[in-house]
Amino acid sequence: MEYRQLSGTDIAVSRLGLGGIPLQKAEPEQVANLVAAAADHGINFIDTARGYGASETLLGQALKGYRSRFLLASKSMARERETMLKDIETSLRLLQTDYLDFYQLHNLRTPADWQRVTAPGGALEALFLARERGWVRWVGVTSHSAEIMAQAIKSSLFASMMFPYNVVEQQNRGLFQSAREHGLLTLAMKPLAGGFIPAADQALRWLAADPAVDCLLVGMASAAEVTANVQALAQGALGIEEEEKLLTWAQAAGQEFCRRCGYCLPCPQQIDIPMVFLLEGYYDRYDLKEWAQERYAALPVPASQCQACGQCQEKCPYQLPIPAKLARAAGKLASS
Repeated sequence: MEYRQLSGTDIAVSRLGLGGIPLQKAEPEQVANLVAAAADHGINFIDTARGYGASETLLGQALKGYRSRFLLASKSMARERETMLKDIETSLRLLQTDYLDFYQLHNLRTPADWQRVTAPGGALEALFLARERGWVRWVGVTSHSAEIMAQAIKSSLFASMMFPYNVVEQQNRGLFQSAREHGLLTLAMKPLAGGFIPAADQALRWLAADPAVDCLLVGMASAAEVTANVQALAQGALGIEEEEKLLTWAQAAGQEFCRRCGYCLPCPQQIDIPMVFLLEGYYDRYDLKEWAQERYAALPVPASQCQACGQCQEKCPYQLPIPAKLARAAGKLASS
């Protein structure tokens, strides 16, 4: 296992990290075996979230006897101070630990989100207070918005950033370069595009070759997946022919894959198009159907309100058939 040093510290972070989102439907013994396998293979970074169902609870049980072996991260969608403080305390209790190495603002999506968390009484106040109390060692941020992440990186408020990056979603590589230049730990979420990429071993090797990425966070649910991903990275960078083949596939696959760039917005019907497709990915590729449907039901405007005006498709830099994709997504995500 290779490691990257956290800027200004003697802390080393494994290049492969364990993402906790698939653990929502796991069994305790399964998670215990997963954590043991991760420790055996030198993985030392685990990321979960308040919003990941039973993930924190299951990891808390599995980490008994292993806590000192891992840098443990969680995150919250809270935007105000008091709600964030409660979420941090809940995470500590469920994860059965006295402190978290990283606690992150989860999925900042809009300028309004940024204003809420940075304003007096916002969630950042809680995170900095938690750091003063020793509950949290470092404060991080996650997002799917390039605009928001660029602002967060330049703010000098954070020690880590987490953003989607994979062979299909390469358009925001510059964010990782900028974050590295600003001393942030760079965490690549969805390195397999949520299971969209079939050649998982090659996709991981391709991404690991990028010096701007410190840690590849892969959602794993079994010891076998840990072993397979570790073995893939051990093969090193792709050969020229392998890389050409992967990039050719990615270019073709991208004709149906939403990169969540946001250029399709605003929708005249106020549909959050990138979020709909993100939830569809969880429904299709993570087997989190009920979880995705619950979050879809909470959206202010469902995808079924699409009037097929075509404005989004005209603005999409990848010419995705967005109205047709929204119709398919609505059929899956609208719970019966």
